[in-house]
Amino acid sequence: MKFKLIFQSVLLTFLLTLPKWGGATTEEEKSEIPFSIGKLDSRIKKELLKKSHISYKAESQTTGVKSFSVILSCVNGRVSLMKTLLDPDFHTEETPLRQIGHLDQAAYLQLWSSLLEQHLMEKENQIGNAFTDPDGFRIHFYATIGEKRNQFQAHLNKGFEVTTYSSIQRLIDNTVDMASLWQTYFTSVRY
Repeated sequence: MKFKLIFQSVLLTFLLTLPKWGGATTEEEKSEIPFSIGKLDSRIKKELLKKSHISYKAESQTTGVKSFSVILSCVNGRVSLMKTLLDPDFHTEETPLRQIGHLDQAAYLQLWSSLLEQHLMEKENQIGNAFTDPDGFRIHFYATIGEKRNQFQAHLNKGFEVTTYSSIQRLIDNTVDMASLWQTYFTSVRY
């Protein structure tokens, strides 16, 4: 129980100290960015607002939080979001902790611009993706723009090293204020 509390405290601290926007993490990655933030071409903007989706689900093998996820979906200009957290000690699969809402189009397009800079639609499964750290999270990403789809997996260990995969997750989390779901969780759980 003590380990669980310490791990969750570290995770909340990490989430609350993230920068507002992610981005390339090394000089090499910065040189690979194909366009600047906010300069999506009008065809892509139109397709994003007509029908697009980005989501991730992080799953753990430890006790405590079993999974957390974000789903962002845009259909005909309306952006919906759902944030979910499941701790089997306090929730069931049918009734996880959830926050449901909407996101304005400008923030959604800004997020996609940043995600495309991270080459989201070209990402593949993380190399060496063995789940060797029992305290880490396996993250499943799924994205669509119109009919184009991509899905891939990565692993985030307890050290929270910075990778393009963790940058993608942070971009999504910062845009949807995932920290508010974690704060609700920690407020509702009494150790």
